[in-house]
Amino acid sequence: MIGLQFHLETTPASARSIVTHCRDELQSARYVQSETEILAAPPGKYQAINTLMGEVLAFLTGKTG
Repeated sequence: MIGLQFHLETTPASARSIVTHCRDELQSARYVQSETEILAAPPGKYQAINTLMGEVLAFLTGKTG
């Protein structure tokens, strides 16, 4: 079993869309990113998590390297 508490499929465009459409759901809390923090993430961060998503899916389907 693998449990992830973040979305590896997120892209800069989808992050902007989530912030735009769900801004009222962003609550200030210790482990919750602010709107500013979410929107400040560099494209390389998204590329890294998207790559990780591909690796996780490949592992789960047995289609590695």
